[in-house]
Amino acid sequence: MTPQNSRLITHGLWAAFAAWALTLAFAGIVDTDIWFHLAGGRHTVQHLRPPVTDPFSYPSADNSYICLHWLFQLLMYGSYQLAGDAGLIGLKAILILGLLASCIAAMGLKLRDGSLVLLFLTTLACSANLTLRPILLSLIYLCLMLAIWRRGKGFWLLPLIQLFWVNTQGLFILGLFTCGLWWLEAPRQRWKILAVTGLVCFINPYGWHGVLFPFVLFTHISGNNVYSLNIQEFTSITRGGFYLKTPAGWACLALIAATIATAAAAWKHGERHKLVAPLLLFAGFFFLYTRAMRNIPLFAVSAAWVACGRW
Repeated sequence: MTPQNSRLITHGLWAAFAAWALTLAFAGIVDTDIWFHLAGGRHTVQHLRPPVTDPFSYPSADNSYICLHWLFQLLMYGSYQLAGDAGLIGLKAILILGLLASCIAAMGLKLRDGSLVLLFLTTLACSANLTLRPILLSLIYLCLMLAIWRRGKGFWLLPLIQLFWVNTQGLFILGLFTCGLWWLEAPRQRWKILAVTGLVCFINPYGWHGVLFPFVLFTHISGNNVYSLNIQEFTSITRGGFYLKTPAGWACLALIAATIATAAAAWKHGERHKLVAPLLLFAGFFFLYTRAMRNIPLFAVSAAWVACGRW
C-alpha cells in the first residue's frame, strides 16, 4: 500500500468516526430526567438560589434537599428558554463534542498512531449514556484533569475545575480522587494545589453538607437495595452478564485488555515507578464500573487514558 493510499484510508476512517460522533451529538433527547432538571433550573432562577428543601415530591415536601447539580440545571433551563427543544439539542451536541475534544486532549491522540481505535472504543463504551445529564459535564471535567496531568502544566486550573464540578454533580468526589493520585507523583511539590482543590469543595450552596453528600448517597445506592434491584442504571454490570451482551460491555473489555498490555509493556521497559498512580486510578474507576452501569463512561475514559500510556 502506498503512503498516499494509507493517508486516504486513515482520513476516511476519521471522517466516518466524525459522522458517527455528529449523529450521537445531534440525536434527539430521550431522557425522562429532562423535566426534573428543567424544573430545578426554573426553581433556582425564581428563588435566586438552589432548593434547600424538596420542592418536587409531595411525600418528601419540606425535607432537607441537596441539589449539587444546580449549575447544570441552570445551563439546561437557560438553553430551553433561549431556543426551546432546539436549545436542548444544541446544548447536548456542544457537550458531547466537547467531551470528545477533551478526550483527545487528555490522551494526546494523533491522526496516524492507532488513536482512532482507542477513541472509538471509548465512545462506544460511553454511547449508551450520552444523554443530556450532568454526567456529560463530569466526564469533561475528568478529561480536563487528566489532560493537565498528562501535559505536566496548568496545575493551577485543577482547583477551578473542581469548583465547577462540586456545583455540577455529586461525582465531584472523583475529581479529588484523581487529584490525590496526581499528588502522589510529587507530594512535596503538589500538596498546595491538592489542598486548595480540597478546600474549594466547600464553596457550594450547602457547605459541608454538600461535601459529605456523595458519601451519604453511596450508602443508599450501593449493595442489593431497592435502587440497584429496580433501576437499571444502578444495576451491577455483572448482573445478567451485561458486560458480554452489549457493544459497550465489549468495548470496556477491550479497554481493560489494552490497559493490561500497556502496563505490561511499561513494566518490561523498567517504568514501574510511573505505573503506581495510573494503575490506582484504573483500579478505583474499575471498582465503580463493577458497582453500577451508570459508571461505565467514567471507567471508559479513565481506562483509555491509562491504556494510551502517555502519562
